[in-house]
Order: sequence, then C-alpha cells, then structure tokens
Amino acid sequence: MLHSDRVFDVMNSHILAGLIRSACHEIILFTPGIDVEIAQALIESQTRLAREKFHVIVDASEKSCRFGYGTIEGLGLLMQQRIPLRNAPGLRISGVFVDGRGWVFSPTPLLIEAGKENDRQPNALRVSKEQFHLLKQATLGESQIRKEAGLPDGLVHVSTDQEALRAAAPEIGKGDVTTEVTEAIAVNLKNNPPQKFDLARKVNVYNTQIEYVEIALNGCRFQAKKVKLPSEFLIGDADEYLNRNLQSIFNLTGKDSDLVPRRFTEKFEQFRKQYLKPIPKLGKVILKCRKTEFMAGVEQFRRDLEQIKEELKTRWDKGMNKTCEKLIEILMPRVKKNPPLSLRNQIVENEVSDKVAHAYILDGLAKVFPTYEKITAGMELTCTFKAITYETLNDAGFQTEIERQFPFIGWDKLFSEYDAVRGEDLCPSPKQRSLEDANGQRKIP
Repeated sequence: MLHSDRVFDVMNSHILAGLIRSACHEIILFTPGIDVEIAQALIESQTRLAREKFHVIVDASEKSCRFGYGTIEGLGLLMQQRIPLRNAPGLRISGVFVDGRGWVFSPTPLLIEAGKENDRQPNALRVSKEQFHLLKQATLGESQIRKEAGLPDGLVHVSTDQEALRAAAPEIGKGDVTTEVTEAIAVNLKNNPPQKFDLARKVNVYNTQIEYVEIALNGCRFQAKKVKLPSEFLIGDADEYLNRNLQSIFNLTGKDSDLVPRRFTEKFEQFRKQYLKPIPKLGKVILKCRKTEFMAGVEQFRRDLEQIKEELKTRWDKGMNKTCEKLIEILMPRVKKNPPLSLRNQIVENEVSDKVAHAYILDGLAKVFPTYEKITAGMELTCTFKAITYETLNDAGFQTEIERQFPFIGWDKLFSEYDAVRGEDLCPSPKQRSLEDANGQRKIP
C-alpha cells in the first residue's frame, strides 16, 4: 500500500499492478522488465486510455529476464495484445506516473532477493510536481508533450537546431520493441532456462556463510615409494621373454618411514577436522567467518612443509646411498655369476670383476632411483575454495546435511532476513487482497 504522506515508500508488483489499474487519464511506466501481473494490469488499462496517454518503456533483453526484473511471459502477453512498447537497453531504474502522480523506485532483481512487502524495506520515492514534469519530458520528449497539450511543435528557448532535436526526443526508449526481439529472447530462454529465483537466492544465502574447501598434502606418502629394478640384475643372461616380463619391485621406504614426520601429518589431519565439515558425496565446507584464521593455519603448514623439504635433502641422499650399497652387495654375486648380455658386450675380460659389477649395478640403480629434486617436486599443500552452486541445492540431502553439521546456525532466520518474501509467494497476501474493492481495483491513495 502506498502512503500519500510519505516520501519513502514501498513498490512491488502487486502495488504497481493496482496503481496501473487505477489510472483514469494517463500511464507512463519505465522499468527493466514486466511480469505477468503487471502485463495484465497494463492490458486492462490500455483499453480505456487514449493511445497518446499510454507509454511503456522496458529493457527488452534476455539479461533482464535472467536477473528477474521481469519475465518473457509478461513481455509476450503485451506483444500478443499489440501493446506499444519502447525499448531502453540496460535500463535499471523504474518509474511510474499515473494521473499526475509519480514514483521512482528501485526494481527488485528476483535472482538476488524477493520483492518488497513492508514499510521497513523502502525502495520507492514519491516525486514532486516539478520532478514529475521534468521526468515526463525526459521520458516522452518535448515534442510529445506539446502534441498532447495541443501546442505547435517548436522550441523557442533553444539556440540551435541540434539542441532542439535533443530536447524534442525522449532520453530513453527511442526505439520500439519488436516481435522478432521478444521471440529471440523466448527461444534463448527455452534453450537455456534461467535459474529458479527462490533457489538462486538460497545459493546466495549459503554462499555468504559457507564455502567448499579442497585441501590436501600431496607427495608426502613415502610409504608408497617403490621402484622397478632392472630384471637382468636377478636373472642375468636369461631369454628375452623372461627379461621382458619379470618385474622386480623394490620398496624404497618402509611403512615406518619418517621422511615426512608423522607428527606433521597427524597435526594436519587434526587441523582439517577442526575447521571443515564433510557433506557426503559433495565435499567439505567451512564457515566463511573462520576462513581468515583457517588460511593463517594453512600458511603455517606450508612453511613447515618447506622446512621439512629442506631438512629432507641431506637425509634423502644419505638414505638412497645406503640403500644402493645394500642392493649392490646383494646383487653383485648374481651379476658376476651370470653376467647380463648388456654387461658382457661392454667388457673384454671373460670374468666380471667386483669393480665392474659394482659400477654396472650402481649405474642401473641411478637410472631408476628418484633424485631429491624429483621426489620433492610434488610435495605441496594445495587449498582451493569453491562456491555453492545452483546444482548443489538440487541435491536432496544438501540442506539437511548442512543443518546437521551446523546445528547452531539459524538457517531459516537467515533466509527470512535475506528475502522480503519467498520467491514462490507471488500471490497477494490476505492483507493485500483486502485493499481491493468489489470491482477488483486496488485502492491506491
């Protein structure tokens, strides 16, 4: 309901439709988009108003429909009834002038929030008579105003023809909305439907509170570091089939390896559990209000990991040298007793000396043993944040699981604070319906 004694007021589709239906002499409406309710009100009013007293300007674009400023169904109704529409691309402010009264208001993009319904959420300003005439001239152009007043089309207060043309033309809505434009919008929206606005707004609510987090320690599981030893070290001059298919796997580090200290990995797991909550099949989430301190912890773990890598350099080279010597000691008798063909083709003696066998095995191991640079190249802590998506909200268990993991957050309260009304509640409330008279006209002061 609009208040005659206020400057700040509330405007929504229900109130605007009632205001349009109350028009007796003139309607001027400029707005980014038009929904079905407003379109029906315009159709009803257009039948009793003179054509020169009926002006509607919209942003006839796919983007305005996707933002929720209006609907393609509303535009389609007006085009079907051949209601004249003027196009103002990119228009993002609204105004309505009915029988000498006017309001300028901020339209509500339903993708972001629901419509306004009470006086605590003002989005409209009543315009004065002086502002009304100024806005009317900017919307219609002086030529149209003089025509309506029965005055000759001429401007005596401007000095040049160019200034006269600028003053005569409207500032917005200089072109007409065509059927081709609205049909193209309808096709694009059908092929790529816009999001449901009530769910999209819930996405925004969740995204102000939580985020997905993917965090991992990569390249730190040395228990799994294994190498494939050359098969000829074990079987010597065997046939080609056996050499090609026999695999000798050697575990470089035992299960009790402390190359990356266990206390570091255990501390990391504890840290992750403290901040992150698992959502089955979807991932882990964190409260955004804890993100700063969480990231401080992540950076500390990264510094600790770099320190571990630095200390590992000496330990790795020392450990690999020790492992090589043990393997050489075990493999040398086999190589000497049954020299591989690749070795015999490189020496002139009939027997393989200890020195040659040692060098041959060491060379082979060097080719399969990873260097410090290679082993540490993949050691890193990765952390990636992702927003809640529209598709996530379609997961049946998502909201239930979020409420279970964060039971002390009043999610319903957050939704009600974010939305003025629910996105699906597009019908007038009982209080609003009581403002309609017996003829279905909304009572506007």
